[in-house]
Amino acid sequence: MFDLSWNNIVHSNMLNFLILAIALYFLLKDKMKNAVDNLTEKTIKTVNDSVSDKENALKTLEETKLDYEKTPQETAEIRNIAQNTLHSLEKKAKEDTEKAKQILTENATKSVESEASRINSSLTKETAENSVNTALSDIRAKLSQDETLHDKLIENAIEELEKI
Repeated sequence: MFDLSWNNIVHSNMLNFLILAIALYFLLKDKMKNAVDNLTEKTIKTVNDSVSDKENALKTLEETKLDYEKTPQETAEIRNIAQNTLHSLEKKAKEDTEKAKQILTENATKSVESEASRINSSLTKETAENSVNTALSDIRAKLSQDETLHDKLIENAIEELEKI
């Protein structure tokens, strides 16, 4: 049945395969053990990291739930603060507007009074100049009509100058 001749043994595929398997086993047993150990360590590390990530995610979820529960209260507080600020700004704006209105009214009144005073002064000056010019015209007209008045005017002027 089995032929155990040397020629048959050397050419046998089964035996060659068995020798190859044994040789590979001895050559690669340390490398295979290291590779399996490395894969095992990586798997353990991944599992531990996943557990840690899960715990962190649960902690974050709890914090988010607490924040979510606080959000309506915080929103109401912010709304109240905003309303109070709005009312105070509105009140301040009204006060500032009233002050500005009062100041503008006072300044306008002063400006009108000043302008009226300037115009009045200007009119008074023009009226005085016109009165002097009219008086001079009348005096010249009367002096040209009567020469004795001319001498009399000169004498009055000299008397007045001597009094000074």
